[in-house]
Amino acid sequence: MSELVRERRLITSVPGPKSQQLAAGKSAAVADVCVTLPVFVTRAGGGVLEDVDGS
Repeated sequence: MSELVRERRLITSVPGPKSQQLAAGKSAAVADVCVTLPVFVTRAGGGVLEDVDGS
């Protein structure tokens, strides 16, 4: 697994379109009982998070 580069890179608005689509599917299937990040993380390391939209 490659190391994530430590830089701020915003490709889309937050949450991005892929995260919004996943959140809609999640809210249709799972009760909204806790607060979570408005994004879906695909990779993380060294304090860096990368979401499904690449941001």
